[in-house]
Amino acid sequence: MNHSIELGVLRHFTGLNKHVGRHPFPLPSIQETISTMSKFTYCTTVDMNMGYWTIPMCPESQRICTIILTCGKFSYERLPMGLAPSPDVYQEKMSLLFIDLEEVKVYFDDILVLRFDSFEDPLLNLQVVLTCIRKANLQVNVTKSKCAAIETEYLGFNIS
Repeated sequence: MNHSIELGVLRHFTGLNKHVGRHPFPLPSIQETISTMSKFTYCTTVDMNMGYWTIPMCPESQRICTIILTCGKFSYERLPMGLAPSPDVYQEKMSLLFIDLEEVKVYFDDILVLRFDSFEDPLLNLQVVLTCIRKANLQVNVTKSKCAAIETEYLGFNIS
């Protein structure tokens, strides 16, 4: 998408966002998330690829998220960035996906998998996480992910 089209999309959503209801979902506090990570042995960071676009929109939402370009109309079939409820919808999907996994922290498209003992355990835990990701039809950005590290950067903090 070229720069002028991106600006047009943002202007469109600015007007639309005034009329679209939010889908409130509590976003995790970065400070709370970081404070719950004490004394882990290994951590794995998993970065999701194109997260919002993995969430299909209902036909009514597609209709109101139609933009007009010089080459014609374009209706979003997947959750777009820039739409007011998008962050809440995506965070809810990701949080619910890993709700039963206490050692998994999720902040939008950044997943942190913690392990507190042996090296084999983080790999088993990662297998569970990757299975959840596959079942949800999500994709991992492998180049931004890091497996079984003793320190890493997460949400702008160096943790070890």
